[in-house]
Amino acid sequence: MTQGQLIEAEKRRRRYQSKIGKFGKAKFDELEEIDSVNFVYTTLTTEGIPITREDASLAYKFSQKNIKSLRDENLRVALDMIKGLRFVKESKTGVSFDFILKLHQIIMAQYADKTPGSIRDVPAYIYLKSQEKVEEIGFKPTSPEMIGKKLGELINWYNSNVSKMNAIEFGAILHLRFFAIHPFKDGNKRMSRLLLNKAFFDLGYPLLNLSKLSQDYFDALIASVEGKEEKAFVEFVYERFIADI
Repeated sequence: MTQGQLIEAEKRRRRYQSKIGKFGKAKFDELEEIDSVNFVYTTLTTEGIPITREDASLAYKFSQKNIKSLRDENLRVALDMIKGLRFVKESKTGVSFDFILKLHQIIMAQYADKTPGSIRDVPAYIYLKSQEKVEEIGFKPTSPEMIGKKLGELINWYNSNVSKMNAIEFGAILHLRFFAIHPFKDGNKRMSRLLLNKAFFDLGYPLLNLSKLSQDYFDALIASVEGKEEKAFVEFVYERFIADI
């Protein structure tokens, strides 16, 4: 990021914090609900899960109560994403293996066959989807035997740099590197977007709904992964932040 972009991002953050600082509790809670619902809705629909915005809103309301069972599977998935987002918001600064495994266990609780909370032990493949076809991309995620090492390096990088970088660049690189490792059988993009926002929250930035423009998001992600070039994805995250905040 350029110096001008860093300054503009910080201006936007301060302006946003000043605005919400004037809100009463009711107004603040309303904004948090709207942002959380939109984030969960777009995150899940990007993954092909057929929920509506109303489903996500209902899940948000359920998450504030002691709901023991829901018959609707999509609502349960949305409820788990709400819980995951709340888990990230309420976490202490920094990340750990336990934090990452627990977050995955929360958001993937409805997918027992995907071993929620467990690192994959099989090769992973990334596919480029379009209306015409589904094809594997050239990039190969980390091999199973190297996941522990790569994830450990990423965790150390995060904890060593959390107070040294701008949130946009920091969160974008975290998202990109985590996605490149692809440590789980499924849910890696969902995890990546939550971890980007973990970086945002740790540095005092608001929630960013990165996948609102799903095709643009996926194009930028795949281009950076395949090209092994982080700048393009950082630029995309910056543009989305400026457009939203």
